[in-house]
Order: sequence, then structure tokens, then C-alpha cells
Amino acid sequence: MSASSDAKPMLCEVCGRFAELEWHSISADYDTTIECAASLGSGGPGYWLCSDLCHSTAHELMKDETGDGRSAKVIGAMVHRLAEAVSVKARKYHKKGRTHGR
Repeated sequence: MSASSDAKPMLCEVCGRFAELEWHSISADYDTTIECAASLGSGGPGYWLCSDLCHSTAHELMKDETGDGRSAKVIGAMVHRLAEAVSVKARKYHKKGRTHGR
């Protein structure tokens, strides 16, 4: 998505939650979420992320990355992790019998 789009979406572009959103620029590697969100006016590409989960997680993951393009790499990693989590086969849970010897 581009910062020059007409309207701010209502849902996080990574997790899909309805939450307060902040801009995550992928045109530059900003160290903090505050600097990143303030870059909205620059007009570069980026994503609208929920401020309480995805945007803070992206910047935490960026600390482990090196080199240019960290901001874009972590978005790809987050989407990949989310896809793996939702595509995992459901676990079977068995209800255990009650024990009467309390």
C-alpha cells in the first residue's frame, strides 16, 4: 500500500484486527515506531499495522535483522508466521474423566 492512498483502512493489513492503526514505512528502516509512523507524509510504500501488536512486533523483529530493507523483511516474516499458525492442523483434545478422590 502507499501512503498517498485515499483513505486509511479500518483493519490491520497483517493480522486483520480492528484496532488503532499506525503507518509502517518500508521505504526506510526507522528504529522506532514513533519515527516510522511520522513518516506517513513521505509518500513511500508501507503498511497500516495495529499499533498494539503488529507495529511493535515489527520493530522488535527489526532489531534482529541487519542490512538495508529490514522494515520490509520483517513484514514478510510476520505474514509467513501468521500463515503457518492458521494453517496448522487442529489439535484433538480429549475430555478427561473426573476423579472422585478429591
